[in-house]
This record gives sequence, C-alpha cells and structure tokens, in this order.
Amino acid sequence: MRAFCLLLLTLAWAAHGSAQQSASSMRLESRVTDFANALSFVEWSALEKMLKQYEDTAAVAGRIVLVHGTGDQSTEAFASRLFLENRMDSVRDQKAFMILLNVDKGQAAIRVGAGLDNVLAAGVRSRIVNREIVPRLQSGGVFAGLLGGLDAVMSTVGTVSRASAPTSLAPLVALILVVAVIVFYLLLVRPRLVSNRRLTIEAHGMTYDSGWGYRPPEERSGKMHNAETDGISGRW
Repeated sequence: MRAFCLLLLTLAWAAHGSAQQSASSMRLESRVTDFANALSFVEWSALEKMLKQYEDTAAVAGRIVLVHGTGDQSTEAFASRLFLENRMDSVRDQKAFMILLNVDKGQAAIRVGAGLDNVLAAGVRSRIVNREIVPRLQSGGVFAGLLGGLDAVMSTVGTVSRASAPTSLAPLVALILVVAVIVFYLLLVRPRLVSNRRLTIEAHGMTYDSGWGYRPPEERSGKMHNAETDGISGRW
C-alpha cells in the first residue's frame, strides 16, 4: 500500500512538473498551433491564411494557440509565459499578438508586443475576450470564437493604424500643379498669343478683333456691303 501511494505521488509530481514546463516546451512553428486538436484542417487552414494575409499587408505578426489546459497556472499567466518563451515580443519590431484559447475551461487570453500595447491595451484585450471570443465560443464553437476574436483584433489594429497614418499629399500636389498650369497660361501664355495675333492682323491692314477668328467689319456691324457699290469683288 505504501508503495502504491508513493507511485501515485510520483505520478502526480511528474504531471505537475509537465504542466509547469509545458509552456516553455511549446514551440509555435506555425501561425496557428492546435495542441488541443480542436480544429478541423479546413478551419486551421482558414485561420492560417487570414493571419498570413494580415501579416503581409499590415506588417503585424499574429499567432493562435489552442491548448487543453494550463496546469495550475491561469490562462492569462500561461499565455504571457508562452508569448515570452517563443520570443513573440521581438517579432516585427514588437508588432505581434497572440490569442491563446484554453479549450477545457472555455477561456481565452490575448498577449501583444510592445509595438501594439497602446493600440491593444489591457482593457481593449479584455473586452475582445469577454465580448467577442467567449460568447461565440459558447454559442458557435471553437472556430467561431477564434474567428470573432481574430476579426476584432485585426479591426482594432487596422482602424488605429489608418487613423494615425499620415494623409497622402498626392491629391494636394496634383491640385497645386493644375492651378499652377492654369495661372501660367492666363498670365504668360495667353497674353503673348493675343499680342502676336494683334500684330499679325494689324500688319495686314485689318481691324483687330478680340475673338480668336477674324471677322470682317460688316459682319461685326451686322451690315453687308454691296459688291457693286463698294467695288469689292467678294466677302472676306
């Protein structure tokens, strides 16, 4: 009996040590790591693709991790340790986040690098977990909960990034160029064209007309001269 109790204590201690070291032994080789086998291949592929596209476009690295349990650690503490152990805080200038889902307890935690700490502050992360991940996890399952949390994280980071991004100067530059061309034409080009036209018309002994085409005097006055009385063989 004593030997049996000793064996049970040994197994319990081994299990405790395994749980304590599980975070340090977990290596996140892909963007979505399912240690709990809770996702189908199609669901895993969809989340993996979403994270890759977001990383390529927003330069923000994201990871999703699913575990059966966290031992005697809280889900938040386990997530923090896993985040640090995998050096996620040094990825892409610390612009990285990780969503950890504790499948057995139906809990989740979000950890971010220093580059996103102002955007995804502790209060924001808590709201995403409590309002987006956990309710969807309870009503729609694991994939629905992760999808809602991932969408909320990406939307929050994207909204803040667009709001803080400098406004493009291209439209303003284009407008300035158009105005400059118009002013250049009105002040320099058009007066020179008008002056040259005046000199050309006056050199031929004709009355200058401000229009682009020359009109004979009789057309400007609204009267037509008689060719027989004026001795003019025809109209201009």
